[in-house]
Amino acid sequence: MLYEENITLKSLDDIDIRVGLIYPDVYENVTLSTGFELLYHMINDRNDCYCERFIYPHTNSLETKSSLKEFDILSFTIHHTDAYFKIIEILKKADIPILRENRTNDDPLIIIGGPITTSNPAPLSKFIDIFLSIFSIFIIFFSRNCLWAFFFSFRFSSLSSSYFPLRF
Repeated sequence: MLYEENITLKSLDDIDIRVGLIYPDVYENVTLSTGFELLYHMINDRNDCYCERFIYPHTNSLETKSSLKEFDILSFTIHHTDAYFKIIEILKKADIPILRENRTNDDPLIIIGGPITTSNPAPLSKFIDIFLSIFSIFIIFFSRNCLWAFFFSFRFSSLSSSYFPLRF
């Protein structure tokens, strides 16, 4: 398993939402993504959230070695279409239903973001709950009211920079 310095650790008793931030590529490529690290630290700056990171091919977090199934939200950051297959592989390896329609409220909400998601989300629309642009991610994760509304009721389907397959 990877070892990482400058991690954030929180008591699970003190948080409301656990976010698993997943980069479906090897560790060396993750270090090139400043957006991934920025999102990690900004989510963890919130008192009500705890964000942990997952790096392909691992399905346990860097911070606490928790499994993907233990999180409320799984957020994938992708930069190229090769990652599509890795996302499916990660979900399967973590024993999370691959098809969106087979997941229940007990399964994590699957979000995907990154430059590739705004160009053509259709190939993954049967597998992902919500596609977000970077603009939408910042709105949702950095406003407490927005996060709760987003997490519990999908009220952001009107955001033009997002795609909600569940709504169509």
